[in-house]
Amino acid sequence: MEQQDDLGKYVMTLSHQLRRRIDAGMASIGITGMQARVLHFILKEREGKEVFQRDIEMEFNLRRPSATGILHLMEQNGLILRESVAHDARLKKLVPTEKAVCVSEQVDRQLAEIEKDLCQGLKRDDKISFRGLCLQMEENLAVTEKKEEKEW
Repeated sequence: MEQQDDLGKYVMTLSHQLRRRIDAGMASIGITGMQARVLHFILKEREGKEVFQRDIEMEFNLRRPSATGILHLMEQNGLILRESVAHDARLKKLVPTEKAVCVSEQVDRQLAEIEKDLCQGLKRDDKISFRGLCLQMEENLAVTEKKEEKEW
């Protein structure tokens, strides 16, 4: 395999670089980049809707133990509360705290700045193509993961 064909390496390298940049930007707020993304998802993308751990798992392609760890830290840091819901005592909805609302503007500003830097020089069509390619690669890996799970 030629180096330019090793797309996994490029995706991984970009992912690590982006994670470092987001973590550094969020350090002044006292949260991790992943906590920032989850907070943004709860407050902006799902605004006014109930959000549960399974929503976080699906949105960020996380396994249950990883999502549990992130949400536990967010709860410890006073960013979210887990509240029971009337229709199913086993379910706990994720409720942002006042502290979360207070830091959300800083989080949004940092994420927007990083996104601007990340996409500098890219045209709208480039972004659309990139998103489509990423979704296709994600689906490719999901299919092979399911095959491997059946073989075990």
